[in-house]
Amino acid sequence: MKDSPYAEEDALRRYYSASKGYAQEILNSPREMQEQIDILEEWLKDMGYIQEHLESTATKLNTLDTEISEKKAIRDKELQAYEVALEDYRKELELIKAWQSLQDFLHARCSDIMDMESLPFSVENFVRHLLDLHEGCALKRPFDSFDFDRSSHGNKIHVLKSLYQNYQQLLKFQDQIQKDVLFLLQLQAENLQDTQAKVQIDQIEQELKQVEQAMEAGEDLNQRWRELRNQRTELKNKHTALNHACYEIFTDHENVCAPIENILQARNLADLLQRRLKHLSESNSKIQDCIKAVIQEIQTRPIPEKPLYNNSLQQEIQVLQEQQQVQLKFKEQREKQTTECLQKLQELLNLENSELSLDEGIKQAQQANQEIKAKLTEHKEEFGKHQRLFEKWVRVLDESFVAGDYKEIEDIFKPCCNVVAITSNSGSQQLDQHWGYFDMVIIDEVSKCTPLELLMPLMRARKAILIGDHRQLPPTFGEDIYTYEEELIKELQEMGEESMLNQDQSFRFRKMVSATLFKELFEQAPEMIKEQLTEQYRMHPRIMRMVNRFYKEPLICANPDKDRSHGLQLGKFLTPETHCLWIDTTTEIQTKDNYNQQEASLIAKTLKAMDLQLGQREEKVQVGVVSFYQAQVRRIKEKIRKEMGSFENFKALNVDVNTVIRYQGKEKPIILVSMVATRTKKSQHANTARYEFVNVAWSRAQNLLMVFGNMKVFKEQEVYLSNKEKVKVYRETIQDLEFGFPESSTCSMEEYQKSLEVILKDSK
Repeated sequence: MKDSPYAEEDALRRYYSASKGYAQEILNSPREMQEQIDILEEWLKDMGYIQEHLESTATKLNTLDTEISEKKAIRDKELQAYEVALEDYRKELELIKAWQSLQDFLHARCSDIMDMESLPFSVENFVRHLLDLHEGCALKRPFDSFDFDRSSHGNKIHVLKSLYQNYQQLLKFQDQIQKDVLFLLQLQAENLQDTQAKVQIDQIEQELKQVEQAMEAGEDLNQRWRELRNQRTELKNKHTALNHACYEIFTDHENVCAPIENILQARNLADLLQRRLKHLSESNSKIQDCIKAVIQEIQTRPIPEKPLYNNSLQQEIQVLQEQQQVQLKFKEQREKQTTECLQKLQELLNLENSELSLDEGIKQAQQANQEIKAKLTEHKEEFGKHQRLFEKWVRVLDESFVAGDYKEIEDIFKPCCNVVAITSNSGSQQLDQHWGYFDMVIIDEVSKCTPLELLMPLMRARKAILIGDHRQLPPTFGEDIYTYEEELIKELQEMGEESMLNQDQSFRFRKMVSATLFKELFEQAPEMIKEQLTEQYRMHPRIMRMVNRFYKEPLICANPDKDRSHGLQLGKFLTPETHCLWIDTTTEIQTKDNYNQQEASLIAKTLKAMDLQLGQREEKVQVGVVSFYQAQVRRIKEKIRKEMGSFENFKALNVDVNTVIRYQGKEKPIILVSMVATRTKKSQHANTARYEFVNVAWSRAQNLLMVFGNMKVFKEQEVYLSNKEKVKVYRETIQDLEFGFPESSTCSMEEYQKSLEVILKDSK
């Protein structure tokens, strides 16, 4: 106790320091209060000046804002009218440019026509004459039917372009067609294609089909294919057919270019072509007149004048805005001064409101100034006459006098202490020397105390307050004490000596290795002298629901709205909303009673998947792995090292693996519990049958509890509660978890392993 700041000389030193500080404070207070008054009055003077200038600036800014707004409204209206006129001007220029492209197209100076909003009015008559030409001469058209009036401008331009190009081609081929008409009229019977030529053509066409089929199969016969086509063309054109490219523009070009078999066919074809040439001649003059009309309309379109914008209003606005900026800068400077002054006031008066306004600040300063003046007057009236006494206290209560003074008052000082803090196994010599007995003793964590540890403090007080949880683990004398008891009982059962273990013998054995005095006292005590604290702040309400099976009065979550998210997603069973998950490790393979390699491996893979999901972070997530047996703890650590290489290789997790006994008093955001057992016949003395073990293991979790256990075994496992009642706690818990989705869930080992494999595979 020598190192305690409340013991012996150190305690006296604290008393001296406190008394000297009190005296010094009384002496310093008048000067400090006067300084505060001077500072506040100077502050109020400065703020009055700033407030006056801010009000003047605000008036000027309001006037400028009004003038600027009025002028902007007029300017915006004029600008809108100007922009409309400018847009009309641009559209008119674009239209003139587009019409010029139409003129260039008609004069053959370009090959395309620009898009335009509207066509010259004379184009409609031009198109009708072109359509009449196509109809009379059977020219191909790029459309089936066409309504010029209802079509878009884009379609009209496309149609005009196509019709005009066909017209130009027909004019180009006019001389060739006239020559062919003369040829047809002079054709004699002896010049017609003979039967032998027809046979040759048929043979060539058959061979062409064969060659084309072979080419489709992959053979290289391009040269032969071209030769056959040339031969066929020469035979067809030899004095007996029209084959000039000009006839491709006709809709009936196949009939026109078909082989001529008799003189009558030749005369009819000549007559057809003569009629079309005549129609071309009649339409040409009309079309040329239309072209002249279109060009005349284009050339007489007036060029618009560009609208002008009056910028005088904008210049006036700019002058006003410059004046406004000057005032705003001045206002900003004053506001900065105001903010600095208000911050200074907050520091001076220790005000918490960071959004203090100027008026509020002035009000607070005036009020504080009056209060300090009143305090100064009151202080002088109360302590002024004792000033010399306080000055003497400051001189004599110096730390350098503590050692000597303590020797003189030690025997008086110690018995005057009314609060003494010690451990339960501290020596009693000092207590006997200075204090003897107490009115009350308070013992915390009493459930971990043995009867011998409780004896000394209980004998020193008339009243005692014992604080602890009797439903958690009692005191122990070694890490593996419960495993030893379980193994001993198991061996006796196998030897057929179960009768030796009656209740009294079992109780005496447990008393050898653990003491449960607090539990017995609490359960036997009258209700009037005991109280149970039911509010807990650690666990999510869903985890608390599992733990509540071990308490007579159910726990209540005092902070249900606290964020207890864990951010994990392992398949469909563990979502961010899940806080309790039981993974069923049921298998036909039976393991040792105190370790389970399969669960150890699953837990190691689970930790690796969690680490991958959470990613590297500055503050690692605290994860606890709990088992009832030291042997299982060792195997889990081995599996983790096998998966990760080392515990330090976790990027997002800080993992702690230990037994239930070691975990009492701890808590972690995430807890994984390995239940181990795979045998259906378990003794009532097994660790998993003791409610204290299960309670501690499950209640360590804050946000997420994951239990790895054989459901088939634990559904039949009975847990012995404090009132010696046997309850199938695990069966009830598993059923509750199954119907609690998404906050709780259960899953088979196979389903869980598949989810882990997906996460681990995706990370590679």
